[in-house]
Amino acid sequence: MMRFLFLFVAFLQISFFDAHSRWATREDVGVAVNFFQRDINIKKDGTYQERFHIKMTILNESGRDQLALYPIFYNGSSEKVKILKAQTNDKGTSYKVSENNIVDKAIASSELGFDELRKVSIAFPKLGVNAQIELIFERQVLEPSLSNFASFSLSFGEIGIWEHCVVNIKTEMPLYVDINDPHHILETSYVNPEQSMKGFSIHLKNKDFTSLKVNEPQGSLTNPKKLTWVDVSSEKIWNRFSGKLLPGYQSVMNQKHPPILEAIWKKASEVKGDVEQINMITSEIIRLFHYLGDWRTVKNQIFPRDLKTIVETQTGDCKDFSVMLASIAQKLGYETSFVLVYRGFNNILVPEVFPLLQSFNHVFVRLKSQTGKTYWVDPTNAVSMAQGIFPDVADRPVLIIGGNDAQKYQKSPAVNPEKNGVAIEHTIRFDSSPAQHIIDYEATGHDAALITGLSLYMSEKSLEEYLFDYITAEPLKDEDAAKMILPNLNSRDVKTVKIKITMKKKQYFKKTNLGPGIPLGYQSLEKILFNSEQQVNDMSLGIPKTLFRKTRLKNTSIPGGEAFNISVDTPYIRINREMVRENKDSLIIDKLTIKKPYLPAEALNSEDIKRFRELVKENILESIYIMPNLDYAKIS
Repeated sequence: MMRFLFLFVAFLQISFFDAHSRWATREDVGVAVNFFQRDINIKKDGTYQERFHIKMTILNESGRDQLALYPIFYNGSSEKVKILKAQTNDKGTSYKVSENNIVDKAIASSELGFDELRKVSIAFPKLGVNAQIELIFERQVLEPSLSNFASFSLSFGEIGIWEHCVVNIKTEMPLYVDINDPHHILETSYVNPEQSMKGFSIHLKNKDFTSLKVNEPQGSLTNPKKLTWVDVSSEKIWNRFSGKLLPGYQSVMNQKHPPILEAIWKKASEVKGDVEQINMITSEIIRLFHYLGDWRTVKNQIFPRDLKTIVETQTGDCKDFSVMLASIAQKLGYETSFVLVYRGFNNILVPEVFPLLQSFNHVFVRLKSQTGKTYWVDPTNAVSMAQGIFPDVADRPVLIIGGNDAQKYQKSPAVNPEKNGVAIEHTIRFDSSPAQHIIDYEATGHDAALITGLSLYMSEKSLEEYLFDYITAEPLKDEDAAKMILPNLNSRDVKTVKIKITMKKKQYFKKTNLGPGIPLGYQSLEKILFNSEQQVNDMSLGIPKTLFRKTRLKNTSIPGGEAFNISVDTPYIRINREMVRENKDSLIIDKLTIKKPYLPAEALNSEDIKRFRELVKENILESIYIMPNLDYAKIS
């Protein structure tokens, strides 16, 4: 029986040291906003007109890059934009932007689905350091997203250093205002909804303000509560707002099924079990219809098209996919609701006080079965996972349309880290040259969703090459003599995925002066080691999940291995390492659990995170298991 030595080696990376992350100053930015005035005139029907007057000075070379091509986005089907003035002012001379340097065109991207999003691009001349650009333009919203409703989210301090800002609002309907001003730099004449109809203003009272940050670590996220913004809405009550949206969804959901949807319903009615039934419906919709990503349709409506129209085109956005699913599920006896959400990864979302359409970019479905179970189902993914919630719509503010909820504005469920992740058992046999590696890989939840259905897109050989690289983090080589046993990946229904790889991997072991070593580190933990007392942003930890790794060394002995056991737990992340004996084998068992998607900046210097950081640096990050009694050349 071979005996081994366990050695931890912590290779310090540059990101381990304290960095001076902080709010930016004038010296850090490339642009100064010398003058900013936005005048908004809101009509009773929800249409409005606004006028922008902006002057910005270039402070350094980065500012030249920022302003080289100034964009203005608008919806071509319901809005109009008119450039009134565009020029560069430099050393007492003004240089007008020629008509040829103002381009207005549709954004060509299938991801925008049915929407007619357009962009005006302005190329300002004579852009040197200390030059100033001046822009005046008007935007008219001719058709509101929702009749008799208007909402805005006004941000302050973006792009550079702000020296001046004023927003003037005139309105024919009462407005409700929520001000988030953590730096106390705003003043407003707003008093209450009734007084708002006389008009009010919001202006910057402090000069040299910016919301930009510098030296923030990669993967960090800004909490909106730390930024300066003002939300304006013509509606006060979320439940009432939800009620205004309900008819546009319910009327389509209750329409007679075209034959293709009736066929899906009939097929689903023969399936037993909620999860199996919902997954079958969603899989059929994904198979038969092409998803176009934007949630807005022509004329900027926020409601689905008629079922007949959807079926005729066999294309749809999230509203169309959701209403098809809801219509079929309702006929099967499910209680159906629609869910508005801001979909995405790597963003922190906080609840809004008043209803804003800008708070949402996606629709999916909540189903309640006759057994009382609730399912949060997004039919717009490439696969179906009714048994869980996809992370890009999980744990965030949502608005429920339909159903019997006392509060329509609530939070979607979080991803359960115990039901999402990867478990790997890596067995190494040293009785051959090179050593034999056996990897048993098991993925659940979202990690299984990333693999499910890949056979529909790849050849068998391409799939094996991709998965080998995906699982081992190395490309497949002929010399590895690798064999892979794959499950059926033709289905769109997410289930636990199990893959087995056997190989004789060369150059797997690390070469040290004490003998060959087995790498046991977690490079993904590097970012949590970033430490700055002034850090502004929160730290992204990724999707909540459990990563389980068991390294089995056949016919080996770890003398005193229990001395290297480690366990550290925090409210955000937990890690355990244990060394045990099982018959004649030595096992190194690692378990990393990401409990929350991000770590607040305020918690980065808490005692439990400091302890976690210290223990990971010393014991986990780049740890190597040294085997002094083995010949490197033989096992590699």
